[in-house]
Amino acid sequence: MKQSIGRLNLFVLFMAMVMVLGCADREEVSRELVKEGKRLLAFGRNDEAREKFELAARRDRRNFEAWFYIGNMHVTNREYEESLEYYERTIELKPDFARAWYNLGLVWFYLDDQHKACEHWKHAEKLGHPNISDRTRHCP
Repeated sequence: MKQSIGRLNLFVLFMAMVMVLGCADREEVSRELVKEGKRLLAFGRNDEAREKFELAARRDRRNFEAWFYIGNMHVTNREYEESLEYYERTIELKPDFARAWYNLGLVWFYLDDQHKACEHWKHAEKLGHPNISDRTRHCP
């Protein structure tokens, strides 16, 4: 019952946000949805957060953060192959996003492809991803 009330409150909050934003463009609404998704993640409400990220990606197909967080949600659920397309889309939209390159390397590592993992980690390192040398020093 409490969970239903919580979801209803979130829905009301979301609708109020949409009404306040009024004629806000798709990009702005999408960014707000990502922010809400991040807040939900902070409270461990992963399923609800994932819904926000997916809605954000549908609202603005160019919102790299939405795609990135959907990829993260797949990794959290150990759905590694599913996460690939989301990280690849993130990189397509924002090629200098080091965290996406790093996470894509991590996924390839989990999928047992050390060569592809290293390729992506090295790229993340070139883009300035912090503390990655412990990963790349084992790469050929």
